[in-house]
Formats: sequence, C-alpha cells, structure tokens
Amino acid sequence: MVELQNFYLVSCKGAEFNGVLILMQLQNNYINQLHKHLDDLAADFNVSNTTEFKEFMMHFNLFMRNHARSEGFSNAMETIQVYNHSLLDKLLSSDVLAAAEELEAAIVYLEMLASQSQTRTNTKIVVLNQSISILEETQLKIIEFLESLLLTFRQNHLEN
Repeated sequence: MVELQNFYLVSCKGAEFNGVLILMQLQNNYINQLHKHLDDLAADFNVSNTTEFKEFMMHFNLFMRNHARSEGFSNAMETIQVYNHSLLDKLLSSDVLAAAEELEAAIVYLEMLASQSQTRTNTKIVVLNQSISILEETQLKIIEFLESLLLTFRQNHLEN
C-alpha cells in the first residue's frame, strides 16, 4: 500500500512551472535546428569517422532522450495542474540532471573534436559548438527553475 501521509499536492497554476515548460520547448527547438548541422557533419567523413564525433553523438543522443522524457513528464504534470514536490524532485533528478550530464559529456567530446587540426577550421563544427553552448545555458536555466520551484514547495510545506 502506498503511504499517502506525507504526499502533499500543491497547485501550480501560475507562471512558475510554465516557465520550465517554455524553456524545455525552446530547448526542443534548438535540438531540432541542430539536427541539420549534425546531418551535414555526419556526411563529412573527416569528422564522422573520428572517435570524438562518435562519442559526441552517443552522448548527445542520450541527452535528447532524457530531454524528451523530461519534457513529456512536464507536459503531463502541466495537464493535471497539480504537483507534488517529490514528483518535481524526480523530474529534476532522473531526467533533467541526467540530460545535463549527457550534454556535458557530449561537450567534452565536441571540444576534443574541435581541437583537432583536421576539424579546427570546419565552420560546421564552430556553429555546432556555439549551438551546443546555447543548449547548455538553457539546460542550466531549466535546472535553476526546477530547483527554485522545489525550494518554494518545501518552504510552503513547512509553513503548513
């Protein structure tokens, strides 16, 4: 039997959680725009045959999966308009932070790829690097929003 004694639901019909959804949707748009650049780079054998590019793609694909899960989870929570701080904590820890970790790993491999002499002057790599920086900033904002919401919910819970 599920213990419901400490299961407090909090209504979040305000702009707080909507801000997280907007950032996740914005990030989804960035990801979609990056696909064209990634397809172009995959066609360039000087880039796509490198270990760094393959590792970057592996981690970037894991990032996209975690992002898609977190966006879907957030949309479901937005639909019901009632949130529990433990659900937000699960969203933050299992999907959003996992996505951030994979993005960080992808960035490491992209930086190694960008530092190689054969790819250093490749404009597609430069554009990809800048685009990934935007994704990273957006991911950090999503984390900040969720942490702020969790803090607010915990403070409200303690007051009640």
